[in-house]
Parts: sequence; C-alpha cells; structure tokens
Amino acid sequence: MAFPTHWCKSEPTQYKITRELLSKYWDAATDAQRTYLNDNFKLDGSTTNEAIIGLHDLACTDWKPTIKKNHPDCFSKGKWNRAHRYDKESYYFITRDTGEKGTAFRCGKSGPCGGGEKFSGFLTEDEASDEAKIYNLMMMMRSFAKFHNEGWKPDEGKLKHGIGMRSKQPIATDWRDWNGFLFQIEVKDIETAKAMLEEFKADIEEIAEYL
Repeated sequence: MAFPTHWCKSEPTQYKITRELLSKYWDAATDAQRTYLNDNFKLDGSTTNEAIIGLHDLACTDWKPTIKKNHPDCFSKGKWNRAHRYDKESYYFITRDTGEKGTAFRCGKSGPCGGGEKFSGFLTEDEASDEAKIYNLMMMMRSFAKFHNEGWKPDEGKLKHGIGMRSKQPIATDWRDWNGFLFQIEVKDIETAKAMLEEFKADIEEIAEYL
C-alpha cells in the first residue's frame, strides 16, 4: 500500500515595498502588529508575499482593504489546488517506529522520516494509513473552505452550507440551527459546497465507512 502523499509548503515569494509605505503601516499598527512588522519586514521594505498576507490577517477591519489594495498581487485568488497550504496547517503522514515493541506506524506533522509530533500509534500499516487519510482529508477541506470563504464567517441562526452524509454518501446541504457537516466545515454558499463536494467526493467515499 502506498503511503498518503505529504503536501509540502511552497517557498514564499520575495517582495519589496517602499519605505514610505512601510512607515504608513508602522504608524497605523498596534503594538502587536509592530512586533510583526519588526519580525517580518526589513528596514528597506524587503519582505515576502506571506508576510503581507499575515499583516492583512492581523490588521484591524478598516485597515484590511488598504493593505489588499496596495498589494493586489499577494491576494490574487487563482485556483485552489491540493498542494496549496492556504491554511498553513500541517498535514499528516506515516512514519515507521521500530522500538522494542516491534514495528508500528504513526502519524506525524513535520516530515516523513521522523521528528514529527506524535499523533497516535497503530499496530498495522493499514490502520495508520486509514487514519492519515481521514486527517489529511480534513486538512485539505479546511484549506479549500478558507480559500473560498475569503474571510466569511457563519452567523448564529443563519443558513450555513457544507457537506453532509446520507446513507454513507456525501451530499452538499445546509443547516441553520446547528453544524452537522462533515468535519464541521462550513462554507459561504451552496455553490461553494457543491464545488467542495465535486473536489472531494471520491476521497470522502474512500473513508466513508469510518465516518
């Protein structure tokens, strides 16, 4: 059996802003945001696209559109793909643990050759592989939802959309009073839920017996 694929984070794109713009960001920043500027921006304005996005995420509500307007290239939507670590969360993978108790398998978070945070131990490769598939799928679906939600947050009592399970089959559906979605992942509209179902239907069906 092949081990689940480990998706790797792409290298950030180098970026540079003017000293004048950097000074404007500094003047508008809170103490916590200034610490972030110190850690991620050089005095000459050198930084990365990820640092720009991170600053946007930290900014106050009325400041966010200004950052996005100043750096449209950093926020180009493009198309989500499975190698896109948009949510910056680690994926799980399989490593062998050959200790005194013999060969076992575990899910980790940093790399396929050990050194990762131990998630759980398994007696067989199949058990470990199935568990990793579930967690990898959850992480990918979170990434997909965050990418397409574009900052949308669900309101209590309002209609929410996502993927539900009916007789072990995934469907795009909606809930109002509670979250009954797969992995409790909510998206902004039914169109996004249908797109998420199209992307992950085969993956969900593969692990449906464990859900």
